[in-house]
Amino acid sequence: STLYPYTTLFRSLGLPDHVVLLLDLGHEVVQCLRVVQHVVEGRSGERIALNASGLPPLPVITLRKCTDCEVVLGEGVAAVKLLVEGCVNTTVAVNGKVLTETIELWQCEGVAVKIASAMRTVQLDACSGVKLQYARAADFDRCLTAGVFDLALSFADAPSLDGEVDLGTLRAQMPDKGLSAETDQFISRHVEGALLTELIVRLSNDFPTTEREVADFAAK
Repeated sequence: STLYPYTTLFRSLGLPDHVVLLLDLGHEVVQCLRVVQHVVEGRSGERIALNASGLPPLPVITLRKCTDCEVVLGEGVAAVKLLVEGCVNTTVAVNGKVLTETIELWQCEGVAVKIASAMRTVQLDACSGVKLQYARAADFDRCLTAGVFDLALSFADAPSLDGEVDLGTLRAQMPDKGLSAETDQFISRHVEGALLTELIVRLSNDFPTTEREVADFAAK
């Protein structure tokens, strides 16, 4: 992923089967956890149930190159993180807990993620036609995107907060920026009762922010 890792604790590539991870679960308590990768790969036209009884403790779940599948993360599951890579026309229902409250999608097309638990951060890289369907708006905080087209976010309990993110639209709105699918990154959040998507800029110390936040800080 090319995205700035606001809450990402490690990348999906190059991990050994077991990883010792320092995890901040509340901005105060840091725990040392031993996590295990669980990969579901190359499946087609299947319904895949991921339940606690069939998973290792503290799994990092990766769905990779699945097509026309329905994947259900059961209510009793407590995963560390959820990664979706190279999947096409697949539905992912997240009913269990994701401890980092983070999901990443990379090179996915036509994927729908139905989220019924806290998923504060979503990162998408080189995706198209993805749907993020939240049961509760309170479970969402931010969506980070790079090279993303036709992304739809919906919130069942607050449809007025629904919105879309599309690089083509953003290019039309910011014609002077020369926006790149490979390098430019965006952050979408609820601001003043609506979904707002902003270009991420970096300060001289490489700190990521937005032009609006820079202006707000300067005005104080």
